[in-house]
Order: sequence, then C-alpha cells, then structure tokens
Amino acid sequence: MLKNITIALGAGFIGSIANVLAIYLINPLQGLSQPDHIFIYKQVFWGGLWALLYCLPFLKQRWLIKGIAVGFLASLCTFFVFQAIPFSPINIIKAFTVNIVAWGGCSSFFFYKATKSDDTL
Repeated sequence: MLKNITIALGAGFIGSIANVLAIYLINPLQGLSQPDHIFIYKQVFWGGLWALLYCLPFLKQRWLIKGIAVGFLASLCTFFVFQAIPFSPINIIKAFTVNIVAWGGCSSFFFYKATKSDDTL
C-alpha cells in the first residue's frame, strides 16, 4: 500500500507538470499572463493529493477512465468547492481540458504503468 501511495504522489506530480505546460500554452490564447512560481507549486501539491485517489480499488484496469473521473472531480471542486476561478464557459473548457486531458490522462497513465511493472521499481 505504501508503494502505491508513493507511486500515486509521483504520478500526480508528473501530471501536474503536464497541467502547467497546458496552461502555459492556453493562457496566451486568452491574453492572460503566464503562471508564476506560486501557482506552479500549488498545482504540483494539489496534483499529488488528487492522485492519491488512484489508490482506491475502482476501475483498476481502466486507467484512462480512472484519470477522467478523478480529473472531472478535481474540475468540479475547482469551481464549486474552492471557487478558484470564475464560472464562465471559457474557464469551464479550460479547466476540463487541463484537468482531465493533461493532468488526468498523464497521471493515470504513469500510475498504471508504474504499478503494473514491478521489475522497474
């Protein structure tokens, strides 16, 4: 169990880097400034915490669906619990893109691959 927690944190951190890179690519299209280092630290921290949900025993073989589910949950919490960004159509598209596609896809893939290949760890 401790091994899976460590792998989940690492996968979440890697997924957060993908998330930040996606934001770096999307923000200029909206005319927004680039994120600062505090934003990056916050994304990496929360990305690791959200990835701990990968340790729960649901959808073990369906890494993509698991990543989409956790990314969707993170997006909903961004709007309705943390209220970190305003609720607008462009922000909804942006949040779902970076949380589900970039973070969820990347982190769930790395978690699945790292937990399936015991010989590399």
